Amino acid sequence: MRQSGALALAVLVAACGGSQSTGRFDPAGEFRGAAAADEPRAALVAQEILNRGGSAGDAAVALAFAMTATLPSRAGLGSGGACLVRGGIDKEPPGISFGVFSGRRDAVPTQAITFLPQPVGAAGDVAAPLLPRALAALHARYGTLRWEQVVAPAEQLARFGTPISRALARDAAAAGITIGGENGKPLGEGDPLAQPSLANTLATIRTRGAGELYAGDIAEAFARALPESVDPARLRDAAPTFAPVDGTGFGDNVLYATQTPGGSDAVALWKVMARDRRADRKDPAQRAAAVAEGGRKAGLPAFAAAPEGQPEGAAPAAGFVVVDRRGAAVACSLTMGRLFGSRRLAGTTGILPAVPVGDGDAAAHAVAALLVTNDNVVQFVAGAAAGGDTAGPAALLDVMLGAAAAEQPLQRVIAEPRVVPAAAATYAEAGLTLPAAETREQLGRVSAVACPGGLPNRPESCSAAADPRGAGLAVIADKAK
Repeated sequence: MRQSGALALAVLVAACGGSQSTGRFDPAGEFRGAAAADEPRAALVAQEILNRGGSAGDAAVALAFAMTATLPSRAGLGSGGACLVRGGIDKEPPGISFGVFSGRRDAVPTQAITFLPQPVGAAGDVAAPLLPRALAALHARYGTLRWEQVVAPAEQLARFGTPISRALARDAAAAGITIGGENGKPLGEGDPLAQPSLANTLATIRTRGAGELYAGDIAEAFARALPESVDPARLRDAAPTFAPVDGTGFGDNVLYATQTPGGSDAVALWKVMARDRRADRKDPAQRAAAVAEGGRKAGLPAFAAAPEGQPEGAAPAAGFVVVDRRGAAVACSLTMGRLFGSRRLAGTTGILPAVPVGDGDAAAHAVAALLVTNDNVVQFVAGAAAGGDTAGPAALLDVMLGAAAAEQPLQRVIAEPRVVPAAAATYAEAGLTLPAAETREQLGRVSAVACPGGLPNRPESCSAAADPRGAGLAVIADKAK
């Protein structure tokens, strides 16, 4: 890949016919889980894994690997990010006492995986590809299918190709990048494209494990292709952090957030809003007013929304949420630091490295995911992950307030006009009238799954939604009985 005016990328992106932004469980089927993601083909991969009996961990790993082929502008193999992971339990057996059942809360602690892009060389212009190592840790703790089964779908997408999705086509246009085919012809939405180099790398990861990217043949090729930017020793030692995370009271439930600046923004906003009676109201205008006032008091970063007309290239993220029938859940927000990351391929590996992201960078504030659970009765209630830019954390909290606290239909809540507050300004989408608010066309993107009746006990209450501001997909895995 080279950059000269336009940047030609050999990328595979999937489109999906009949894509939808929302999904609800069909009681005639057998609930296997749900998924929502910023890229449609990846969501379908997760649905297939769930329908095969895979866990939320399996489906999340398969979905994330699929996105490396279908949305490398935000979630390539070279990306970083953060996830929240919650284990699941079987439904309460007949005759078991409530006290015994609620006493099993320690069986499902919520964990945070943090792997923001970090520099892998002295030049500081290229980040270590941390996503595969994070996914390997996630699969080791929460997966039930074989590693080969969850990596294979991404390899097939990269090797055989599928049409370019609207999500990637929009990112290419925003970044001023041309996606080129084998003959150099520019490609657009719906045009088929395969990337054999990435497929070969995914095949090696599938057969030899993710470690090959840090101390194996792929690591050597990666470092050799970027000798001035990659220190093999730092590449070998690069690793995500995996630790329990404390929750915050959220009405009768508990709110968990990623251990990222974006996750901290969402929690800081909620701690201020928790005392505002408007926060859990069904009226979206009242919730918006509470968010706006809470953001000013919380002192959120001044770059909470990009200026009108500015693309998301300064702080892009991609989010997804997966839950399974046992109430296990994974919510992740990924980033390349900017659209298409470093914008240069690492030789024959097919990997597009991310650019490093520091805690004070706008991109770090765009990475956020939330889970709401009822820990007293061990039930999943809702999960959401941010895509888009640094408007994401406030958008996440607004969706969670509407769907989990006010118990409004998720599809309605995610489409309602939003407000994003900052210490210095307030931004609002058209349809909201707030004092001194600047109008923005779109504020943040959210992928979400909500089960207000609790999961696993009441799967019929579950729905999933992809943000209509983007081009994602939400699906329910409800294999026919």
